[in-house]
Amino acid sequence: MTGAAPGSRRWMALGLLLVVLLAAVVLIVLPVAGLVQDTAARAEAAQDQLARLELVAARRQALEAELAELRKTAPMTGLFLPPGSEGQGSAALQDLVKQAVGSAGATLITMQTLPSATETGYRRVALKVLLTADTPALQKVLHALESARPASVLENVYVRARNGQAGGPSIDRLLEINLEVVGFQRLAAG
Repeated sequence: MTGAAPGSRRWMALGLLLVVLLAAVVLIVLPVAGLVQDTAARAEAAQDQLARLELVAARRQALEAELAELRKTAPMTGLFLPPGSEGQGSAALQDLVKQAVGSAGATLITMQTLPSATETGYRRVALKVLLTADTPALQKVLHALESARPASVLENVYVRARNGQAGGPSIDRLLEINLEVVGFQRLAAG
């Protein structure tokens, strides 16, 4: 390069400088600009989320007051077994089952109280029930229990045809039904 003209050396140096600047822009400035944009987008998303959380926090007190009022209102009163001991709750649930089975024309074979469980201000009272019924009576029993007040929940329902009745129309067959009936008692706050 000793033979290159001084003007061409300047152009070569200027070209080399432009290549270095271009490399610096590509390797340093563009990635940093991308990081800045990404950080700005994340900051904006965090601000949006913070604004939503502040709205929820501002409504918390009003929502808690509304929940307390809803807990006091009448629509919930008929859903629970009468307050009192576990035995009183179990007796009320047994009466409910006996009434549903009797009015449907089914036959109650056995009824056994299951251990209760307490959680979040409520006692879960359960009965294991064995009964026999034909299909229409079974439908009436299930409907009566599911639509009853106090409310009851049916669990582990098992239905099978009784032995020795393979022939005949299926609607006339006597069925054996095992199920659990669950009710809930409100516990006194304290």
